[in-house]
Amino acid sequence: MDERTIDALVAATAMSLYKYNVSPIERATKLYDHFSGLCAEMHELLELVENFNWATEMAAPTALWYQQHALDKYGREAEERVQVNLEAH
Repeated sequence: MDERTIDALVAATAMSLYKYNVSPIERATKLYDHFSGLCAEMHELLELVENFNWATEMAAPTALWYQQHALDKYGREAEERVQVNLEAH
């Protein structure tokens, strides 16, 4: 399996965990604070973090940091889950 594909799966898994375990208001506030308010308005961020198409709906810098926040919080767990699942199959 291509390493880039595995990394993409880890990132997707981390985002899934982040969206499941962290409230929308907490995720939106983290983005808003990261940019010191120089980004989308809070009500827009709340809609974006809940949007299935968040990666294409957010401005690229916001999407990058949103994914990074997910990786920071759940990256290690995501790596472990992916590894265990790959070994099982």
